[in-house]
Amino acid sequence: MKYRIYIVMFIITLIVIYALDFTKNHRIREVKNISYQDAKNAIDNRYLNHINLKNDNSNSNMLYTIVKIEIDKTNSSILDLAVKEGSTFYVFQNHHLTYSQDQRQYYKSFSNQKDYYNVIDVKLWQEKKIHRIPLHSHDPLYILIQRDPNHTISRLLAFPRIIQKDIQNLVATNLPVIKINTHSNSLDTSRYQFASTDFIFNQLSYSSFSKIKIRGNSSVVAPKKKFNIIFREENNVDGFTLKKNVLISSHIDRSFIRNKLADNLFSQFVGREPSIMYTHLIINDFYEGLYLLAEHPEQQFQKLLHHIDTSCFLLQIDRGPFDFYGNASQLGYKCEYPNNLPSNIANTLDWFEHNINIQYNWFEHNTVPSATHPTDPFNMRVDYIVNRFGLSTQDSKHVVEKADYIMGHSNHTWIQSIKAKAINAGNTFYEQALEDANWLINQDNVKENILKFEDHSIDIGSFIDLIILNEFSKNIDGYRLSTYLSYIDNRFSVDMIWDFDLAWGLSKDNNGFDYEGFVISGEMSQFLPPFWIELWNNTVFQEKIKKRYIELRLSILSNKEIEKNINMIYSQINPSINENFERWKIINEDIWPNKFHFSSYEGEVLYLKEWILKRLEWLDMQWNN
Repeated sequence: MKYRIYIVMFIITLIVIYALDFTKNHRIREVKNISYQDAKNAIDNRYLNHINLKNDNSNSNMLYTIVKIEIDKTNSSILDLAVKEGSTFYVFQNHHLTYSQDQRQYYKSFSNQKDYYNVIDVKLWQEKKIHRIPLHSHDPLYILIQRDPNHTISRLLAFPRIIQKDIQNLVATNLPVIKINTHSNSLDTSRYQFASTDFIFNQLSYSSFSKIKIRGNSSVVAPKKKFNIIFREENNVDGFTLKKNVLISSHIDRSFIRNKLADNLFSQFVGREPSIMYTHLIINDFYEGLYLLAEHPEQQFQKLLHHIDTSCFLLQIDRGPFDFYGNASQLGYKCEYPNNLPSNIANTLDWFEHNINIQYNWFEHNTVPSATHPTDPFNMRVDYIVNRFGLSTQDSKHVVEKADYIMGHSNHTWIQSIKAKAINAGNTFYEQALEDANWLINQDNVKENILKFEDHSIDIGSFIDLIILNEFSKNIDGYRLSTYLSYIDNRFSVDMIWDFDLAWGLSKDNNGFDYEGFVISGEMSQFLPPFWIELWNNTVFQEKIKKRYIELRLSILSNKEIEKNINMIYSQINPSINENFERWKIINEDIWPNKFHFSSYEGEVLYLKEWILKRLEWLDMQWNN
């Protein structure tokens, strides 16, 4: 009996909720249908005088309908309106056009999926997107909307009952809270919108003007968006810089750990502060869930600059084809900083790629060009080096090639003295060049000494660290996407990492879920910049990778330390996880490109831990056997 009573009470409650929702719709009144030409004139003129327009039902297939909405005097300056996705509509107040879907794409309208805001989850709101309509007075709104005559107005328009998030509950999770108010402006990918922003953390409240836009390429279609945000003033929170930042949604990584773990590990590799922190995000009073707040790569790069140097720049590697920078077909490199491209970038990158090819392949005998005649200038110079330094013929060929390379790259200050001495020396050029570059004339260890030469142009250790992290995580986007190269003090290095949400066994694409196999030599290798392959295929470089990996396995990458790192992250975000998944009900859902999905958040984390242990075991067999 009690059970039946509970059922009846539940049904009554639902009826009341629906009644409350529909009672709001008494404010919506259909005025008239108008012709296509009248609608077009109103839109073009941005002016609507519905009194002078006649009712027109001649077009039975598609109508433009004028809908009147009475405004409650208790309303704020914003009206939240839910509109069926894909419906074209225009809002007029005092006859003037004040809002249109064309002008103001709300940032959710990219999604084709059923996603809800913090509204009551009933059929009334399904397949609708919320728009925030600015109110200039309490005069009625007139909405000009295009509709199929078979669709009722109530199916197209509705008023959502917003449940605002209690910010104190969020603050109690001990994570920062970012509140953003766009002042009725919608967000898109094409341009920044100005906003007011509050950053709340550890009793600290920091308010600033900012500008924000949607970020991403393929990720832009996801219901939970990523954002770029730039604060007007710079502020520092526990070593983290608030200035130019990125709000990462982590929608496809339901563990919320992958990007943060990668950042933690790389920070330990290079000895710097982490560049990612967790935060709750609220936009225009809507709770958007748990986010990762990251320092933008440009922001990270500027922190490395101790002085203004016009020769410094930051390159992003992103989608090929990859060729020398100066090639017209080159698409794979983008200068992230500075905005005004220094004239030296093209030459420097061209030199870098060529330098990699020469430095790491010239002593691999298959890349040395053979002489066509025994008496040609190349072989004559080779004979001179053989007789002068006692090197083998093959090694002497490499030295001659190197000397030619030195002469051809005068833009690098560290070889200027060699070039000057070589020119002054006349016929003894090669002797002088080699005597000045004395690391090349160690007959017992020629190859190793050549590597010392390379260290003047690239930070070998940083490239090795990135390779180890990419391969440990099996980052299928590694090397070819969202990879950044710094050029500071006439030297290339890897000083930051980015975008590891597809790593650590997540992706079903490109065998990302398989704990075996290298990314750099796998099926995606054809899409990588060639210099990565040049490095990878070099035996000396491979030995350096193995040496560094063994070192890291005894410390940062030990099973114990990895477990400790993950558990630390888990304990930090666990109090907030339920908040996020109440907003985004994606646990146990099939989300591209996830290979697996689990019935709980704990299941996602457990899979990550188990995959990492298997991956380390496989890498041990490759690099630590």
